[in-house]
Amino acid sequence: MKTTHLIISVLIAALVTGGLLGQHWLATAGAAESQGSRPSPVFEIDPAWPQVPAKWKLGGISSMAVDDKDNVWVLTRPRTVPAEQSAMAAPPVIVFDAAGKFLQAWGGEGSGYDWPEREHGIHIDHKGYVWIGGNKWSA
Repeated sequence: MKTTHLIISVLIAALVTGGLLGQHWLATAGAAESQGSRPSPVFEIDPAWPQVPAKWKLGGISSMAVDDKDNVWVLTRPRTVPAEQSAMAAPPVIVFDAAGKFLQAWGGEGSGYDWPEREHGIHIDHKGYVWIGGNKWSA
């Protein structure tokens, strides 16, 4: 009987302590929000970024990465360009500087290597190697 009372007393003490700590945490969090919190960032679209060469139409963009020189690497899906504009489809990999100026483009099917039918992700590693992930996909 004494053991049961002891266990119940310990549980009640734990619940009370947890409740008090929880109330203190909520009060502290609420005070921090109202006193010094920063407003949420606001983002705006820059219609001048990027500067895609006029001869190209971009397909769906599946991924982007930034290298150690702040160049932005964009991985597109040329097969998503409408059929009537497919001759103007940009290459899958397009690189821009931080200001949006076109630097280079490459990729797609070719001899001597495999290229995914559906591009998914791009990553530039610490050595500057470009890694592309994708899969074989039929429309």
